[in-house]
Amino acid sequence: MNELNYQLLFDNTLRRRVKILLLILETSNPIEITFLQAHCRSTKKTIYQDLLFLTEELPNSVIIIESKKVYVKRNDNTAEIITFLNSININNPLHIIIESIFENSGDTISTFSEKLFVSESTIRKYLNLLKSVLKEYRLSVLTKPVEIIGNELDIRYFYFHYFRNMNIVNRDSSLATESKKFYEIINYVENRWGFILTLDFYRMIHWWTIFKKRIAQNKVAHFDSAILEKYRNTSGFITSKNILLDFFPELFSENYLNEHEILLAYIIILDCVIYGSGNRFITNDFSKHLVQYNYLTTAYFEKEKLDFCSYNDFKIIIEAFLTNLAILSEFSPLFQKKEKSITQMVLSKYPNKFKIWLDLLEHEPTFSYKEDVAVSLTLLTEANSNQIIRVLFAFTAEPVSINYYKSMILNTIPQNIEAHFLFNQPLDAKTIKNLKIKVCVCNFNFAYVPDTVDLIQLPNNPSESEFKNLTSKILNLANKLEPKRFALENN
Repeated sequence: MNELNYQLLFDNTLRRRVKILLLILETSNPIEITFLQAHCRSTKKTIYQDLLFLTEELPNSVIIIESKKVYVKRNDNTAEIITFLNSININNPLHIIIESIFENSGDTISTFSEKLFVSESTIRKYLNLLKSVLKEYRLSVLTKPVEIIGNELDIRYFYFHYFRNMNIVNRDSSLATESKKFYEIINYVENRWGFILTLDFYRMIHWWTIFKKRIAQNKVAHFDSAILEKYRNTSGFITSKNILLDFFPELFSENYLNEHEILLAYIIILDCVIYGSGNRFITNDFSKHLVQYNYLTTAYFEKEKLDFCSYNDFKIIIEAFLTNLAILSEFSPLFQKKEKSITQMVLSKYPNKFKIWLDLLEHEPTFSYKEDVAVSLTLLTEANSNQIIRVLFAFTAEPVSINYYKSMILNTIPQNIEAHFLFNQPLDAKTIKNLKIKVCVCNFNFAYVPDTVDLIQLPNNPSESEFKNLTSKILNLANKLEPKRFALENN
C-alpha cells in the first residue's frame, strides 16, 4: 500500500493494522512486539490484539511466536497479505467519493450519505480527511456539489497519482484502444521526424486518460499568456497540435483548438522521460537550456572526484533531468515531489550523495522542494554514475545456437555493461584493444589475453545458470585493481 492510499484510511485501528502488515512485508525475520508498539505509538496490549486479529484474518501468512518475548512473522507466501491490503483499498469509502468526483457525478453530502449508507456527519468527516490530504497537492474540496478545486494541472496531478497507485486506470476497458492509438502516434512521429523521446509508455497513457476525462467535462487548463507565448512557436508545440488534430478529433478540431491544452499535452511528456545512457531524454527545443545546470554537475563532479570524460553521459543525464524538471515546475512545483518512503530509503542508503546534492541545490532558486529534488538526483546518480564496462563475448557455437546465446546474455546483463559479440570469428589482442574491452568472456581457449583484460572462461556449451552467474563475476572483476582469470566450468 502506497503513501497516498495509507493517508486516505479513515479508521485509526485499520491504519495501525495496515502499518503492522507493511512492516511484516518488509522482512521475513520475526519482529518483536515492542518494535511494533514503538513504531505504531500504541500500547503493547493494543498491538497484541491487532496481531490476534491479523492471524485470524490471514491464517496462512501471519504467525505469532511466543517465548520469553512476543514476535510476529510472515510466511514466504505474501499473496494473502497483498490481497488483504488491496481489499482495504477497494472498500475504502473515500475511494468511492474520489472516483465519483472524477466522473463529475455532481453528488452532494446527502447523496453520498444515501449511496454509502452512512450519516451525513460521517461523510463530512471523510471530506475533512480528504481536505487534509489534498493540502499537499495545493487543492481543497467544495461540498455543493462535492468537488475538488484548485489549479487544473494540480487536480490532474492528484488524479494521476491516485489512479496510478490504485491501478484503476489499468482496468479501464478503453486502455487497449488507447494503447493502440499511442503506438500509432509513436510510429507517426518516428516516420516523420526520425526519432522520439524515450518515454514510460504506460505513464503517458495514464496521463492521457486523465486529460481526456477532464477535457470532455470542459474542465480545461489555463496558463498565463507569457507562458503560452514562450512555447507556442516551438517545434514540439506544433507537433503536439498536429498529433491532437489527427488522432483525437473528438476532443480537438480547427473550430475548437485549446492552445493551453496543446501546451500541456506537450509539456507533460517531460514527466514521462526515461533517463539512461543511450536514451533520448531532451528535445531540441530545450537542449539549449542544459548549460544552465552545468555549474551544479561540475560542482558534483569535483566533490566526488569524477572524471568528466568517463562520466560525460551521466553529466548530460543530470542536466537534462534538471532542465526538464525546471520546465515542468513552471506549470506546477508538484512535479518536484517524491514519496516519503522513497525519501527515507535514499536517506538510509545514500546519505552522503543526498547531502552533496542538497547542499548544491541550496542556492538554486528554480526548485521549491529542494529535498525532493535532491532525492531524485541521488537516485539518478546511483543508477547512471556507474562507469560503463565494455565486455566482449567471444563464442564458438553451432549457427543455430548463436541467437540463443546472444539473447541469454542480453537478458542477463545490467545496463552499465556494454556488450560486444564475436561468434565463430578469430579473436586477437588488436580487436580487444580497439574495442577498449575490460572483460572478455569466451567458451574456447584463447591463447593470448592482454594483461589489462580480465578473462572469464565458460564451458563449450554454457548452461542457463552459467549465463546468470556471469553478471556478478563481471562486476566483481571490473572492480578489481588487478586483472583476474576465472573458469566457470564448475559453477
